[in-house]
This record gives sequence, structure tokens and C-alpha cells, in this order.
Amino acid sequence: MDGIRLRALLPWLLLACAADPGSVLGELDGSLTPDASPPDAALVAIDTLAAQDVTRQDRVVPVDAPVPLDAPVPLDAPAPLDAPVPFDAPVPFDACVNPPLARPPAGAPDRSAVPRAVASEHPDWLRDSCPANGGNTRFLTEVLRRLRDEDRRWGLNALSGGINGDRLAYHWGCGEAEGSAEAYVLDVISSHCGTPGPGWIDQTTEPARWTLAGYSTSAPVDAGAVDSGSGHVPPPLPDESGLVRDLAAERPDLLAASCRDMGGNNEFLFELVRRLRRRDARWGLNWKRGVVNDMSQDVVDYYFGPGAPREGATEVYILDVIVGHCGPSPAPGFTDVTEATRLGGTIGRWTLAGRADL
Repeated sequence: MDGIRLRALLPWLLLACAADPGSVLGELDGSLTPDASPPDAALVAIDTLAAQDVTRQDRVVPVDAPVPLDAPVPLDAPAPLDAPVPFDAPVPFDACVNPPLARPPAGAPDRSAVPRAVASEHPDWLRDSCPANGGNTRFLTEVLRRLRDEDRRWGLNALSGGINGDRLAYHWGCGEAEGSAEAYVLDVISSHCGTPGPGWIDQTTEPARWTLAGYSTSAPVDAGAVDSGSGHVPPPLPDESGLVRDLAAERPDLLAASCRDMGGNNEFLFELVRRLRRRDARWGLNWKRGVVNDMSQDVVDYYFGPGAPREGATEVYILDVIVGHCGPSPAPGFTDVTEATRLGGTIGRWTLAGRADL
């Protein structure tokens, strides 16, 4: 039997052998002898089929033959180039839409020139940069505003629901910035609440939580700045802390009874605004968080907008004039909380609360 017929016969032999090994081996032994009798009808049919398509029996599957879609993939097979990246896979540095200037292990970007410039232009803002000492966050937010003009990755640092009064944060991650811990922390006011100076100290070892927390993109009110829309120069905030202290010394009974929640009244506040307005009509009361008919019990406003003060105006400085209000020992105060209010995402609104005696 020639090679082609033998190859054609092999599949039939394997099947037959499984059914009756003895008979198949005997038949196969006979077929290999030179004088063997012709194969039976089944073998003739197989020979005929082989002769009709010899090339089909010898065909070799090429190496690059396409694999069916449902073919099993070996466990160690390499992933295709376009395989989806796992959700928690590290993101390459250059994958950020807006790549950071630096990210760990590199140091924080050096923009120390910005707080130095603001301190040079507004030393009073730096001097009054500690809210705990009756100051405000005007210096901090102006440094942030200038940094964000260059790179929007700059923000504030929030911890325990509050804002670090002398810290800024730089988001170095690739995802959502708000609330992210992927941030450098920079101390931009040295000796804050002491003898403050412009600083740039990397405090990234501290916990970080990047936020804008009510930050406004507008520049803080500057008493010497001209409103480009109207030509109006906002007046500076007058220091009337002495008047508040004088009233408290003269009428300690009104100060002690200044908490309505404890059965008191607003007579201390009304008398204070009355005396302030004798000096300057820009003084008034405040609608708390800008909500009309919800009057602040320990706050007065100073209108800095153009023209005469108008009911409902929001161009105001906001002053806390009673320290420890509704506490056991209220005291006279004069704390500018304008920026703190803005950072909290709220506003002040000027009013006389319908009182014609102020």
C-alpha cells in the first residue's frame, strides 16, 4: 500500500481498533504483505476519497492562521495591546490631561516669589493674616489667586472641616482634585499669628486635603484699587474697635444681655450701629449668610460699594463685634470675618432691618 493510501487509512484504523483491536491488527498485518488480497469495499471507498483530495490530507495549517473568537486563550498568553487598564492601575506621569509641575519623589514646585511679592505690595494684609488675632485670610487668598492664574492645580488645604490659615496645597494627582490627599502642602506665612513674614516651607509630611472650599476667583477688596467698571475707589475699613470697647464699658448690661437665645435682646448691637452711623452712614446691620430677615446677632457691616449704602447690598466688610456671644462672658470685639465668610461659601448683606432709629 503506498504512502497516500496508508495515510488515508489511518483514521479508519484508529476507530476500528478501538472497537475490535484483534481483527484490525490482523487485517493490517495482511495488508502490508506484498501478495495481500485486495482490501474490502470499505478500504476501496477510503482509497477513492483519498485520491479525490490528496492535498487535503497533506495540508499544513499556517502559523498565522486566524484563531476562532471562541477559542480558549492559554492562561499565560500575553494581553493584547488595547486591553483595558485595571481601575487601580498606576497612571503614568504623562497620562494627566494637565500634568503637574512636579510629583513625588520630586519636591514641590518652587513659587516662593509669589508670597514675597504680595507681602511687598500689601504688608498690611500680611500683618493682619491671623484670624485668631482679629485678622483675615486676605493675604492667603491673594497668594492663591495669583498662583491659580499660573496653574489651576493650586488650592487650599482643609483639615477637620476648617481651612489652614497659612497653608496652600498643590494637587499632583491625575484624578479629581477636591478632597484629594495627593497634594503637596506649603506653609506660605512664616511665624503666622506671631510676627508674620512671607514663607515657602514644604510641609507635605502633614495630612493633606486639597480644596477650594468657597474660594472666589475675584481679587480681595483693596482699599486703594479702582473699580474698572465705575471708577469707584473702595474705601478702607475704618478701625472702630475703640468705639465698641467704649460702649461695652458704658453699657455692660446691654452687652451681657446681647444673646436672644438666652432671653436677651439686640439693644447692644442697635446702639452700636446707631453710634457708628453718626460717624459714617456706611455702617449697618447684616443679614446672616445673605438670607433676608435672618439678622446676625453679633455682626455689623461696612458698605464699600459706590454711592450711598443700599438695602441688600453685598459689597460689605463683615465685622464680628461681640466675642464669645451667647457664652458666659461676652466681650467687645472688632474682628474682620469678610474673607472667612467668603471661604465658607457665604456672603454678607447690608441692612438696617427696617429700623428708622438707626
